[in-house]
Amino acid sequence: MWLRIRCDGCVADVAVEARELVLHHGADASYEFACPGCGTIDRRPADHRVATTLLALGVTSTVDHPPITERDIAAFMQRFDDEAAALLDR
Repeated sequence: MWLRIRCDGCVADVAVEARELVLHHGADASYEFACPGCGTIDRRPADHRVATTLLALGVTSTVDHPPITERDIAAFMQRFDDEAAALLDR
């Protein structure tokens, strides 16, 4: 599946295969592609409609988030223990 996308590097519409795009999920979704004409890596915001359409077309998807740390795990465990204790106290 080919998509026609505007490249900011060469300021032209270019044809890019869906498999050459990457959809990034995180605080804000975006997609990126390398322009086949000038090689510029272009990253654009993707609202829900765009993200859903790209996924339906088979675009590769990644999740952008910081790695989980030991501190995150400890905080989760503490919250879990607190909620379990609250349930047992009922």
